[in-house]
Amino acid sequence: MNFVLVPFHVAAPISRIDGTVQRNGTQLSVEFCIPSGHGIVWPEAATSPERRSGLWESTCFECFIGLGDADAYIEANFSPSCDWQAFEFEAYREIALPSQSVRVSGQSVIDNDEQSCINCSIDIENPRFVTSDWYIAPTTVLEDLEGQRHYYALFHSGERPDFHLAATRTLRLPFSH
Repeated sequence: MNFVLVPFHVAAPISRIDGTVQRNGTQLSVEFCIPSGHGIVWPEAATSPERRSGLWESTCFECFIGLGDADAYIEANFSPSCDWQAFEFEAYREIALPSQSVRVSGQSVIDNDEQSCINCSIDIENPRFVTSDWYIAPTTVLEDLEGQRHYYALFHSGERPDFHLAATRTLRLPFSH
């Protein structure tokens, strides 16, 4: 399934981010692509990628995965450095510890003259999510060279960007046997 993310502010350095998402059982594959040459901080690839908090403080790609009408959701973050993090929430912004049932793997980064892309797989082993339809919201934080962060989502509501809102998880990926 293809998607397009739009900026919260019209004056953002990039007018859209294109991506694709696909579910295969308990695995979510996602790709984000941005045009090159727009003065975006693109973190260097880590020698050995690891789980790390605070990725959203620079260029970071995210997926929020919910269960429709349930309050629980997952947040998976991944950086062009290939570092990653995942959290499970019981309700809106009620954070639990970093998730032990979600892993981000298989990250690859393409960075050339035309575009910069990041691909990854999100493996979800949480029993509540395994046999349920998923409602997802791919999102992105881009940091420009002046240190300003720009927020991208399928759509924005409210006076400030808030990726945790259940209403933003609009892409339905059904469970299939």
